[in-house]
Order: sequence, then C-alpha cells, then structure tokens
Amino acid sequence: MAAGAERYPFIPLRKALERARQIWDKAGDHPVVTADACNVWGYSPKASGGAQTVAALKYYGIAQDIGANESRKLKLTEEARRYFLDERPEKHAEAHRYFALKPKALTALWGEWKAKPPSEPIARSALKLDFGYSENAANELLAIYADNLVFANLSASDTISRPDVGSGEDQVEWERADPNSVECTPKEVVMQELQRAAPSQRPGPFEAPAGSRSDTCNIPEGTVILSFPETFSEESLRDIEDWLDFQKNKLKRWVAKH
Repeated sequence: MAAGAERYPFIPLRKALERARQIWDKAGDHPVVTADACNVWGYSPKASGGAQTVAALKYYGIAQDIGANESRKLKLTEEARRYFLDERPEKHAEAHRYFALKPKALTALWGEWKAKPPSEPIARSALKLDFGYSENAANELLAIYADNLVFANLSASDTISRPDVGSGEDQVEWERADPNSVECTPKEVVMQELQRAAPSQRPGPFEAPAGSRSDTCNIPEGTVILSFPETFSEESLRDIEDWLDFQKNKLKRWVAKH
C-alpha cells in the first residue's frame, strides 16, 4: 500500500460480526485475553489471521483493546454489546449502517461515491491514482466496500450516525495495522474481474505450479479454476474457507449486475 493510503479491515462487516458473535457467545461483554480470542476463531496466538481479525473488529468499532503486550485483552464495545442484546431488526439495521462505514478508508469512499461506486475498472483506477492504493489493495478494498453496502442495505440518501448507546465517549482504540505488510498478508484476496471471453479468446488448459493441485469447473461461459498447495495446515484451511465465502458473495454480486 502506498504511503498515505488509509488502512482498512481485511474482512467485510458480515464476517467481522460473525467473529464478534463467537466472542460474545463465549464471554459476553467480559474482556478476553487476545490469545484466547484468536483461539476461539481457530488461530494460533502468532497467526496473522488472528491479528488481522482483532484489527478488523477495532476498525469497525466492534471491539477495543484493554492493556498492552502479553496482558492485552479484547473487549466488545458498547455498540457491539447493545447489538447482541437487542433483538429488534430495525436496531440491527441501524447498527449495520454505522459499523459498515466506521473504518476511515470506507468513510472516505462513502464521501466520494455514496452507495453507487463507479464500474470496477474506474473505481480501481481512482483507488490507485487518487487514494494511493496498490493494485491488490484496490481490489480488496473495493470488494469489501461493495459487500458492506449490500449487507448494511445502504442507499444514497442514508446518513450515518452512531447508534444510541447513552452517554460516554467513544472508547474504540484504532489499530492501524497495514494489511499488506509482511506480518499481515490478507488471506481474503479478491479474484480479478471475471471476463466473458469468446471461445477463441479463452486460455489453454491450466497447469498447476509444481507442488500444487488444481480443480476445474466447466460452465457454458468458460472454466473456473481453483489451484491450491498439495499440503497445508488446519489453520490455513480455515483461512481458505473464509476466503471462499468471501468469493461466493462477490460472485453473487457479479451475477446480479450482469
């Protein structure tokens, strides 16, 4: 990511709330040692996926840090606490709109595009040229923004305000973790824009790199290819499952648009 580009959560809001729900089910509104939270999600304490998930929950204003270093704990915010206690759909919808645009990077895109971003090539170009994102970061951020718009059912006329949580200051402490750093490489990488190429333009048979396997799904429009290492850990499998869920949502949006 280029210097100056706002950092962003590596997962969409729907996935962040699922992770927060897991913590709520285990601990309610009690603080949880960060390593224990990562364990609840199926990550080892030093896995990048756990650190990225913690950062994502804080970007969205769902969780906050208490303490530091080895004694650091994760605690759900008052907004998140009320979200899980309140069963009224209208209150959940209100919270979705608030959480969806809480990260500064997504707030900036809302200021530019509202609920109607331009086509993907134009949007990616704007993210790279005007906002300073790399190619991969532009793809990731655009997909997360689009997913959040759908999940929160945001429209151009919406105004975003904090859910009613009573008095008190916003206690969320933001972690500006770089999702493109060596320590925190995003697991949920967005697929490149699908192309409906004519039969003569379609590439030849795909050959998996050495040490990898592949599987294909032939559909009338072309071939869908999945390539993966011959061996990987249980932790990596969970990352892949999250990534596949994310891709499924993106494909649904693509079909709806085209």
